[in-house]
Amino acid sequence: MKSDKTRVIEELFHIHKVLPISAVADCLGRSEITARRVLKKVGYYSSYTHNSQYYTIASVVRFNSYGIWCHDHICFSRFDTLKETMIRLVDESKAGLTVSQLSEILGMKCYAAVHLFHKQGTFNHIKRGRGFIYLSRQESIYQNQLAYYTLHEPLTPQAAIELLVYYVDHPKANYEELVRVLQKKHLQATTESVESFFKEHGVKKIPTY
Repeated sequence: MKSDKTRVIEELFHIHKVLPISAVADCLGRSEITARRVLKKVGYYSSYTHNSQYYTIASVVRFNSYGIWCHDHICFSRFDTLKETMIRLVDESKAGLTVSQLSEILGMKCYAAVHLFHKQGTFNHIKRGRGFIYLSRQESIYQNQLAYYTLHEPLTPQAAIELLVYYVDHPKANYEELVRVLQKKHLQATTESVESFFKEHGVKKIPTY
């Protein structure tokens, strides 16, 4: 049977969605320590944004496919902490994630956090252009991500230009021919990266094998 305090907490959060612990304590007329005890009984999450100052309860959150839920730019994770959430996101990605990709998923700027966690040994990383792609520290996942990234690595700007120039003159060329042309110019390319380039840029007549 639910206590009066538990019912008050549930009603409060179903109205306001997220609150600082001070507001919860004020509503209960109790200390913040007591408020946290009641929240623990109800089942709660603390935000990974805003220095973990905000709380919500399990019956309110609606996590997306990444395990993230945000309300008024205050964000919560199924995996609790920012660090653990980043680890899960990177581990579950096919080819690692960049800082900008992590920031978009998490709904916050996270360059400083990623840099700190990498220094702590949380991630592997590889250089890409002016930035890095962050990969799993688990060896089996890392090797799979590295292999996938190598196979699907985006074309460089120079390779993209050479590809389009050749394709305009040879519209019937298939993927394998286009790859050979780029490789003869010592440009990195795979059939997967060429196919992805055409799809990404909406080329109407995509060559076939």
